Amino acid sequence: MEKLENVPLFNFFSKKPPAKAADIIEYEKSFGDYGNVEYQLRAFLENIRKPQPILNKIALPDKENLLFVPIKDIIRCEAIVGYTNIYTNGGHKYTCSKTVKEYEDLLPPTTFFRVHSSHLINLNLIKKYFKGRGGYVEMEDGSIIEVANRRKEQFLACFCA
Repeated sequence: MEKLENVPLFNFFSKKPPAKAADIIEYEKSFGDYGNVEYQLRAFLENIRKPQPILNKIALPDKENLLFVPIKDIIRCEAIVGYTNIYTNGGHKYTCSKTVKEYEDLLPPTTFFRVHSSHLINLNLIKKYFKGRGGYVEMEDGSIIEVANRRKEQFLACFCA
């Protein structure tokens, strides 16, 4: 029997079913194990249970290259009219043509939080939170970021287990 990891999800309707009842057995045999629903479900479950690789870096497109930056080094992402400025440890700033929303979808939600429509921050690199209507956060690099009032409660909940 073939390894389950190599089993494609099969479209049962890719073959035209037989018109005659006598041909049904041959039709079913033509699928082999792939036509067996139980076999397909076991293969599917086995494949989704496999641990997915954890990427520690993100590719930031440059004019001519892709720069691979460790995710843990990203301090914040700032929206600038269709572009994103990404600030990292060491004082580096990268301007990318993706939106903050795209980076919000790419970066791990357990580490990054959208505190404002224009800012996505690394929760591990917050230095201080200033109370107020929405409040402000000071990041490790000294930058001060406003927390939107409507996101304050959800932001503070990130730190309460």
